[in-house]
Amino acid sequence: MAEYKKPVKYSYSRLNVYNSCAWKYKLSYLDGHFVNVDSLAADLGTTLHYIEESIARSLKNHEEINYDQLKDEFYNINIPKTSPYDTKGGVYGINILKEKYKEEFYEPDDNGVSYNTKVEDYLNFGIYRLENYIKDNPGLEVYDMEKFFSVTYNGYTLSGFIDRIFYNKNTGKYIVEDIKTKGKLFKDAELVTPLQFVVYVYALHTTLNVPYEDIECFYDLPFCQTKQKAGTPGFMQRGMKKLDEIFTGIDAGNYEPNPSPLCHWCNFCPTNPNQPEAGKNLCPYYSLWTRENKTHAVSHKWRGMENHESIMNHELKKQAQNKTEEEKIEL
Repeated sequence: MAEYKKPVKYSYSRLNVYNSCAWKYKLSYLDGHFVNVDSLAADLGTTLHYIEESIARSLKNHEEINYDQLKDEFYNINIPKTSPYDTKGGVYGINILKEKYKEEFYEPDDNGVSYNTKVEDYLNFGIYRLENYIKDNPGLEVYDMEKFFSVTYNGYTLSGFIDRIFYNKNTGKYIVEDIKTKGKLFKDAELVTPLQFVVYVYALHTTLNVPYEDIECFYDLPFCQTKQKAGTPGFMQRGMKKLDEIFTGIDAGNYEPNPSPLCHWCNFCPTNPNQPEAGKNLCPYYSLWTRENKTHAVSHKWRGMENHESIMNHELKKQAQNKTEEEKIEL
């Protein structure tokens, strides 16, 4: 009897990992090195998504929004995860996050704004944005929030959750929104063909039989108190071409790395000052770029899977030598 294999479900994040670095994809999704590291940005994002989902649900159900209760939850909510697969847990209030990230919470970002300031501005102004948006656009209604989808694309299963969907009663069109808790706007180049919205629009088109041209996409940026339209004309055609390229690469077993300055923040890169133990000694192809040394050099160049073992052994020797030298300096 043939061995049963569980069908693979491709989320946007999974596809984006491959698109960003195929070697990281292999380490994470094929070799099982899921390295999860807590961060203030991620934890705060989860909490804010929880609040925004609650507001959207009240609007959808035509219920009065209890802002006092929401603000209290924003500060004090504590819902731990019951398992690694729990998608509803891991929600912690600001008071918990302030204690967990004592210094980082008050550190100014590149624009001189701390998370503490962003949180205060959200509670004073941002928390009311969604309700005001609906009031200012009387033709809009909340269609759904945290909308799960699972659709087939050329034999592959795309699945995930869409943060928010609006329906325009006057035009019959839909608006898909993704909430981002970043502190600055997206660059124009990032808005041309956003893969995330390619997946979301395809899912909505497939499940509701809605033409692509009747779906608009926006990033909602609560900490910037604005929305950014995403996807320029033709982005679905370009995006599906990119999806085809990604799936072709995955099927072909092409795991060529893509070293860049972003390696400096990757859990598999030793130049990352916060690299976790679980991510060490797995990638020898990282960029040598750091904030102090902005170089284009890489630790090792890719020479195919057939040469990976020898390259990895060389990297391990190099790391051991660097560690020895650092220990000598400390002495």
